[in-house]
Parts: sequence; C-alpha cells; structure tokens
Amino acid sequence: MISKLFVNIILIVFSMSFTLVISEGFVSLFKKYNEHTSISYQFIKPFHSKLFKQKAIYSPNILNDKQEIENIISNLKEDNVGIGYSPYEELWSDTVRTTYKDKDGCLKQKGNLNKIGGYLKSTLFYNFRPMTFWYDIDGSLSNQSSSFIDKYGLNKITHSSNSFGERTTFPEIKSNQKVLVTGDSVALGLMLNDDETLSSILQSQNTNYQYINLGISNATSFDNLCTLKIAVDRYANEIQEIIYIVSDNDFEKYDNFINTKELTKELNKIYLDSKISKFKLVYVPYIYNIYPEITRKNSVSRYSFDDYPNHYIQESILKNQSQLFGWSYFNFSELIHLNKSVDNSHFDGLKYYMDDIHLSKKGIYLLANSVKD
Repeated sequence: MISKLFVNIILIVFSMSFTLVISEGFVSLFKKYNEHTSISYQFIKPFHSKLFKQKAIYSPNILNDKQEIENIISNLKEDNVGIGYSPYEELWSDTVRTTYKDKDGCLKQKGNLNKIGGYLKSTLFYNFRPMTFWYDIDGSLSNQSSSFIDKYGLNKITHSSNSFGERTTFPEIKSNQKVLVTGDSVALGLMLNDDETLSSILQSQNTNYQYINLGISNATSFDNLCTLKIAVDRYANEIQEIIYIVSDNDFEKYDNFINTKELTKELNKIYLDSKISKFKLVYVPYIYNIYPEITRKNSVSRYSFDDYPNHYIQESILKNQSQLFGWSYFNFSELIHLNKSVDNSHFDGLKYYMDDIHLSKKGIYLLANSVKD
C-alpha cells in the first residue's frame, strides 16, 4: 500500500515537472531571441519580496523609511511638490507634471515652465532609479516639505521652457540656421540644468547655429514624431540638421506604438521632404543593457530590473536603416567602450549616467563631442 502511494506521488511529481518543462520550452520558442524570464520565476516573483525582506541601510541623510514620505503627503500635495519614480501616484498629478496631452493625443511639454528638480537620496524602490522631486521656482513650500527636500535632496537643477514648450537652451542664440534635438527625456536632458543639456552644450560649442531642444519627458516615438512635425513646419527652410535620440523605452509596447522600422521610415520622410542637410540618429540604452553584470540585481523584488529585455534586434534595425538612408548613427554603448579610462574600472561606464537611462554631464559631453561636426 505504501509503495503504491509512493509510486503515485512520484508519477504525479514527474507529470507536473514534465508539463512545466514542456511549457517553459514552448514559451522560449515563442519568445525567440527576446530575453525573458521563466514561468516559474514569474510565479515566485510576487511572493519573494514579502518572504525575504531586504535589510534597510540606515543613515541620517538617506531616506529608507516610507513612513517619512507618507507622514507629509498632505503637505507635499498642498505645496504642489511632485515625487517621481515612486508608487505615490497622488504626488504626480497633472498639476505638477511638466507635460500634457494635446487634442490629437500627443504628449507635449508645458510652455513657460520654471521649475526646480532633483533626486532624493534613498534606498527605497528602484536601485538605479532614485525618486525625484519637482516644484515651481515661484512656489511657496511649507516647513515640512522644505525640510524634507533639504535633508534628502540631491543635485538641485533648474528646468525651464519657452512659450512653445521647448526647453531653454543656453547661451540663447537667434539664427536662421537651426538644429533640432528631439526625443524623449534623454534628449530633453532630464535631471540636468538648462545649461547642461545636449542642446546647450552643442550651442556653447557652435554659435553659428541655433540649437532647439524638443525633448519631452516620458514621450513615445508617436509623441516625438508629433513634436518633430510641428517644429519642422514652424522652422521651415531654416533647419540644417536633426539629432534624434532613441532610448530603450521607445521599444516598449504602449498606446499608438510605432515599431522601429516604421519609425525610421517616418523620420526619413521628414528628412527628405524638408530637404535637411544632415540627420543623426542616436541610440541610448538603459544601463541594464550596457553593464548587465552589475546592474541587473539578482532579485525578484517588485522594483528589480533583472529581467529587463535586451533590445539588440531593434538596435540592429536602427543601425541598418541609418546606413540605408545615409544618416549618421551613434550607439552610446559603443561610445562608452571606446572611451574607457586607462584603469579599466568595472564601474567606469556608470559615470556617464545620472540614473538608469538619463545621461550625466560627462555623458552629455561624450555624446556632444561625438555628434558635433
């Protein structure tokens, strides 16, 4: 009797294991070359962080207790302080956002912005994507909000825009020869001062042209095309060059998603119809696809990016299409590896990033010196 029960248990376990293995195989075949995680991993992931909590790192100047934010949420809301990269959606309202949707469903940057932004030093949530704070320069902060930002704030910057919603470029130059810098928050220069963005660095190096920053935070390829088409009409017969930045999140599926090949075809149509002299396409990947061995945390926590896809297929399309259309093409990952320091530190490339996707001042200078003529 016992032996029969034992045999039945073995058969059940074997059947379940066999079914799981077959299922995992079918998923892998379906995914083809796209990186992905197993069914088993996806099943375990929601429970792991609850069972195995990471020990907090305590420091007087590092935010590691969510309660500190939750205690002053009402103050932050009243002061119109936005907190980005956090689960507190009530602190990222339409009032504090720097963007809005127009009547055609295109994401636009608000005009006449004048904001202070920065990071919060914290161990909460994402490892390589620290929380951010935003508030209007002319706004009045309560003691609670002000003390919180003074204690945990890092890298305060100014972020302003003109009446068209174009980010301010310094030095301010007026010229009938214009260069459009467009894309999402990487092109925008999020978390950098107005005078530290790619547009501003290129402007400081070449005062013969007027560089215009069309970057928009959280913009998709659909949004970027909307913005670019409007700018091409606005500055008709004055545009000498377009610098278009693609980042990994452009490959993620969303409403109005445009695949890589269709995007490049649309861009080439703009390029040809406008008779623009030069078109430069730049690909900036997340750090998870530059240094996966040190950034993909081996964890199943809610905020981990260990299973983030590697977009090398899309990147190869960008490169091939650029060659086909006669554009200049730049892969920021390759620029980093070409500029490794002599000590060849394992962490060397991280100095070019502010967070997991946005470039630091060093990153901006590296890119500017590569794309300039």
